[in-house]
Amino acid sequence: MRKILPLFLLIPLYLYTPLFAQQPCQPERYIHKCFDSIDTIHDIQFGVADDDLGNSVNLKLDVYQPAGDTLTRRPLVVMMFGGGFILGSKTDADMVAWCDSLASHGYVAVAPNYRIGMDPVLIQSAKRAIYRAEQDCRAAVRFLVENYLTYGIDTNLIYIGGESAGAITALNATFIDHESERDTATYSSILFPVDMGCIDCSGNSFHHAVNVKGIIDLWGAMTDTSFIETADSTALLMIHGTADAFVPYIEGYGFTVGYTFPYLYGSLRLNARASTVGLYHELYPFVGQPHLFYGAPSGVVTFPNQYWDTVFKLGNAFLYKTLQFPSPFPSGNVLTCAGSIETYIASGNAGSSYCWNVSGGTIVSSSGNTVAVEWGSSGTGLVNVIETNYNLVSGFVSDTLHVAVNICEAVKETPAESLFSIAPNPSSDHVTVNFNFGSESEAALKLFALNGKEALNIFNGRIKKGMQSVAINTQTLAPGVYLLELRTGKEVLHAKLVKIDE
Repeated sequence: MRKILPLFLLIPLYLYTPLFAQQPCQPERYIHKCFDSIDTIHDIQFGVADDDLGNSVNLKLDVYQPAGDTLTRRPLVVMMFGGGFILGSKTDADMVAWCDSLASHGYVAVAPNYRIGMDPVLIQSAKRAIYRAEQDCRAAVRFLVENYLTYGIDTNLIYIGGESAGAITALNATFIDHESERDTATYSSILFPVDMGCIDCSGNSFHHAVNVKGIIDLWGAMTDTSFIETADSTALLMIHGTADAFVPYIEGYGFTVGYTFPYLYGSLRLNARASTVGLYHELYPFVGQPHLFYGAPSGVVTFPNQYWDTVFKLGNAFLYKTLQFPSPFPSGNVLTCAGSIETYIASGNAGSSYCWNVSGGTIVSSSGNTVAVEWGSSGTGLVNVIETNYNLVSGFVSDTLHVAVNICEAVKETPAESLFSIAPNPSSDHVTVNFNFGSESEAALKLFALNGKEALNIFNGRIKKGMQSVAINTQTLAPGVYLLELRTGKEVLHAKLVKIDE
């Protein structure tokens, strides 16, 4: 025979908020340096293209990876060097520092070369130099996506960064994604008879649609902020010295010393545009600092200076923030009794692990996306979860599930004057519900599961004045906790939590 046990009324409950019993959840990867050794593959050819003089250039990149890493799908960060589109290399000291540091935190980091060279007195030449760099940047990314298995890359998590000209390249290469956005200088003309082709028509023939997750913009700018559109989803980090005389913090002509260069819109204008279109963005102005304020990386011994660590930490924090995701909201019984063991589930994702946090109860076991909790004394229990995905990125802590924990007691014989009581019937698989009405009325007696779904319509009709008794056949119900309600119309006269045992 199944037993039905009453619980204390759901309301009122007293609250208590001890600290969560939290399992270790946060991995070190991406947040801190967790690899001491880095494997670097130099001079991997990703394409071929003509330079400013029509000479064929072999385009190459360097790949930095954590040594001994067992993860096979990792976020990719592509870092573009600076140098005003006439100088610089993938081996510049700051590019090496960025890639080496990112790889030690668990990323795949890549430094590509791109074609440099232009006539600094011709603005059309400068515009073509920017476009060449954009084409090469995109060709490098396409190559890496094509070979994602070789380099252990998660193609859904691709970032591009750069400093100065490299940042200009990263920004324009990401947001210029329509033929209509090509500058007219990139088409054939009397001065430049060679049409440069579409943005993805150079370097190599790989075809991949790439969604850039985020950009690390170090004192960069764009030639037109309208290229950032409402449909774009790329997050944007901007770090810029407010006294930058080469790439304007606000707007103006770039590289003005000996250059005829396009008008540029700097970080302050990009920040405003990102706000307008609803793009996630962070701006860190370094007040009074000049261009390249963390030290000149090419042949000058000033890199790194005291700003390098600050800039890298900002970049690394931005990457992790944009990698994170909401952990799933737990599901399970929200009404239970002290001493009961309840199971809670987080919507599962392939390759994920789950860390459960519980207050007011004890974790009995956990497996995959499921946890079993034994609840303690009455009050409010709390459950939330942190999901760590296949990239070993921990999500934001989930919203908290509040669980009403009540005290269960066995029912003794019920006195006749009780308004609302339950007693087992030892002669059958039924229990008897007793209630007392002050006048004849229409009423309904129903049993609800804890998810609010009706489990059993016990009685629905007109009842007489006085003590009433209704039998419930518990054989049709699964064991568990239910809410028993007696109501007239929409008014709940009595409500009681009950537990049906085997």
